Amino acid sequence: MRSPSPASDKPIYMSIVGTDKIRFPYYKAKWVGEQHVEASDVAWTIQRATQFHSGMEEFLSYGVWPTTPNMAFQPVDTGEMSERLLELVLAGPSRRTPDFGGPEILPIRELLAIRRSITGKRVLALRGPRVSFLRDLDGGHQLSPGCVRGHVTWSQWLTSQVATPVD
Repeated sequence: MRSPSPASDKPIYMSIVGTDKIRFPYYKAKWVGEQHVEASDVAWTIQRATQFHSGMEEFLSYGVWPTTPNMAFQPVDTGEMSERLLELVLAGPSRRTPDFGGPEILPIRELLAIRRSITGKRVLALRGPRVSFLRDLDGGHQLSPGCVRGHVTWSQWLTSQVATPVD
């Protein structure tokens, strides 16, 4: 039988800002995951992050987005998140670490306007009632204004995605 690698008994659990407050099934599943990690008898680290740029783009690619008056997002770069996770691996078990988020908090309408100006892609923003998880997003539970921040903005990330490679 192989012995476990040194890091295998010191897990890092990647989670999402707001898992304990947002009533959306994926967030709730991440919250249950956090609780299992915390209840385990091994040394651990939990790192929560705001929404990834690529995840925001994927959801927006459906072409329709429900909005509420105060909805905003704080997208973060996956490369910067990877660097953060490497720092945590090297630091060793740290329990619950400070949230990691993007460098800017953007109201959804501004986020959509930036996307349209850079990519030319429109999204139909439909005003929805502040109920269930839309109430939670409207309340900003997915944001972490005082977090450790990345540096790549939404605009910079989108520009990098549409840039034409130079031969």
